[in-house]
Amino acid sequence: MVAGTARYIFINTPLTWTNAQKYCRQNYVDLASIRNDAENNIIKALVGGFTVWIGLYRQRVWSDGSQSVFQYNIVVQQGSTGEKCISVEKPGQWSNNDCSSQFPFICYKTGMYVQHSTD
Repeated sequence: MVAGTARYIFINTPLTWTNAQKYCRQNYVDLASIRNDAENNIIKALVGGFTVWIGLYRQRVWSDGSQSVFQYNIVVQQGSTGEKCISVEKPGQWSNNDCSSQFPFICYKTGMYVQHSTD
């Protein structure tokens, strides 16, 4: 059986959400998708004191095209009218920001391993 596990990579280069997505797709797999509390805790640990882009945008759609099933409170930033993308901020809070803002970001890549069965 072949299985994949995600590994997250913090990129400390401020880019717009779209450029961060392009960077992740060229160098890894994509911007980080967070599917559960365990993954959210990993991202919170990576973020430190930074605001970073993750792969969520618009109406809870991930960069890879999948819908966001994992629900986490998103703080709505007031006063801006541009397209919204989601960032994770220092206390692990999710926030929507203009996609044209520049922040560091989290990419992910998958590692493959083979699990042998004795059956």
